[in-house]
Amino acid sequence: MFRSKNKIQKLSVYAFLLVLSLSSLPANAQCSMCRAALTSEGNTKKAEETLAQKLEDNGCPKVTVFDLARDDMSQALSDAFRYSKLVLATTTYNASIYPFMNDFITRLVEHNFQNRTVGLIENGTWAPLAAKVMKEMLSKCKKINWLNTTVK
Repeated sequence: MFRSKNKIQKLSVYAFLLVLSLSSLPANAQCSMCRAALTSEGNTKKAEETLAQKLEDNGCPKVTVFDLARDDMSQALSDAFRYSKLVLATTTYNASIYPFMNDFITRLVEHNFQNRTVGLIENGTWAPLAAKVMKEMLSKCKKINWLNTTVK
């Protein structure tokens, strides 16, 4: 129990660091968050919910959150291009990323995703690679401003 509570507090700290990074951007900028995980519970979801709440508390006018395994992928893609900031959260899956996130990022690259600020949240037990894989996949995109803090 203590370990889990401590992990949630750590997620809150990281979410706050991401919020500080995002707060240096224009006040009217909006944010879309996409999550792909094995379940709709767990630490990836808690991190994404904490960040969404912190963004709203700090005045982000619109925060949209998508579960790529359950929500409409086309709506998530549309919002990724509509908003200036995107946060991607997923688990490490077979030394890569969860298939729904892989599909989403592949579509972003195919549609020339560019001129955006991107933050990453990864979840992995003994060998987290999700952030590295997501960053490599998006490296083909132009003018991506990476946030300094990656939530692990």
